[in-house]
Amino acid sequence: AIALLGRAYRLAGDLPAAETHLTQALITLERVQPDHLTTAEAWIDLALVRLAQERIEEASTLLQQAQAIYQAMLKPDNPNMAPLLNALGELALAQGDGATAHTYFAQVHDLLTDKVAPTHVDLVQALRRLA
Repeated sequence: AIALLGRAYRLAGDLPAAETHLTQALITLERVQPDHLTTAEAWIDLALVRLAQERIEEASTLLQQAQAIYQAMLKPDNPNMAPLLNALGELALAQGDGATAHTYFAQVHDLLTDKVAPTHVDLVQALRRLA
């Protein structure tokens, strides 16, 4: 629940509160379920906070941790890969690598088209970045 609160603060733009809540959530998640998708999702949210704070290297490290969990738990064509791929696209943009970012966002588009509603948050994010 605290990770969801951290995500809500991130989406509302309150980065200090998001950082605090996500860090607290990860302390517990790492102890209780270190290799679970819930933990990976919290890593992604914290990485997106770091990107918003222009702490790109830290965001990269966090996304690598999330990616390891996602790759161990999901097949590459699983639609649940979308949040990770969108975050990796955002990281690539922050690093100035538009071509790689485009590849990630296109993967999200391909994964989700015809599988989710056209207003699905991950699909909308990818489409915005592809536009």
